[in-house]
Amino acid sequence: MRKVLLAPVLAVLLVSACLEDPVGVTPSSPQSSVFLTVWEEFEQYYPEFTSKGIDWELCYGKYLPMAEQAGTDEELMLGVVLPMLAELRDCHVWMTSPTDDFYYTWEPEIEENFDIVLLLNRYLFPNGFTGWDRGVGYCMPDRLPYLSINIWVADLNLERIDEFIELAKDCPAIILDVRMNPGGNNILCGEAAGRFAGETVLGWFARFRNGPDYDDCEYYEVLTSPEGPAEYSGTVILLIGEYSASSSEDFACSMMNLPNVVMIGDTTMGAGCCPYWVRLPNRWEVTAVSWSTRTADDVPVEWLGIAPDIYVEATEEHFGQGFDPVMVYAMDMVENAGRRRGAGQRPVSPVESSIAR
Repeated sequence: MRKVLLAPVLAVLLVSACLEDPVGVTPSSPQSSVFLTVWEEFEQYYPEFTSKGIDWELCYGKYLPMAEQAGTDEELMLGVVLPMLAELRDCHVWMTSPTDDFYYTWEPEIEENFDIVLLLNRYLFPNGFTGWDRGVGYCMPDRLPYLSINIWVADLNLERIDEFIELAKDCPAIILDVRMNPGGNNILCGEAAGRFAGETVLGWFARFRNGPDYDDCEYYEVLTSPEGPAEYSGTVILLIGEYSASSSEDFACSMMNLPNVVMIGDTTMGAGCCPYWVRLPNRWEVTAVSWSTRTADDVPVEWLGIAPDIYVEATEEHFGQGFDPVMVYAMDMVENAGRRRGAGQRPVSPVESSIAR
């Protein structure tokens, strides 16, 4: 489960226009003071400048003169701070005004590899889908061994996952779908993943800045260990896609090194940073980043996402034809696993599964 270790919110920092050492000179205006507070927060704590190839000091030199010319807080925040933060291209960096207006600094363009209406009406409801309760829903395993987590919440319905596992314990393979899950509170991601772990494995790393250089970082191991009253030991077919983001990517990292898991679909969004709120002297707030997710192989999730073991194309054209290729592929794998079980053979492996129709 992810360690929630937030970087401390700094007081207003006095920084100079000297790019080599921007500390120690009084700002020239209230607007430049607020600007420098934001810039310094990221300068000290943002963990992925190097992997993204972002020159944050160049941003300082580019935007500070604009901040000094800003006449109002709105001009500063929307005309200077927002475009500076947009250069990070980090979908976890947001802003809110004193009147609670919300601003994204960057929104990625994604293509969803599912159609929720089609998924429900063609594949789930005919197979006894329970609907989602506190993020978790499933179909009757004797009809379709399908489990879905559509949002990560602090009170995630782990009891419903355990209920499904009890019903599906004799199924040689199950489908676990997080394609429609954009993230949320990751506090129980590890416990959910542990329901499918027969042994403890390294899931991923939380990467924190711990020094002035951008690569001064420390790593916290996040393990995936058996959890719950009983673990499911068959093949888990994990469905992912570009809409699977943030905490769903933590979950995918927690699952990807389990020997009984195969991921199919498309690469996840690549939203691999953990935000925290910073309240500014002008009563605006921004989110900065306390740490980032790295895979067990030390690959950043931010911008790159997590690739599936098996890519399955799914487009609007497919959906318009009443067809979800990712679900069909997964259902084929389940069917093949059942045939092998009936023949006394081992569960299906990704390279031996059928070709997507």
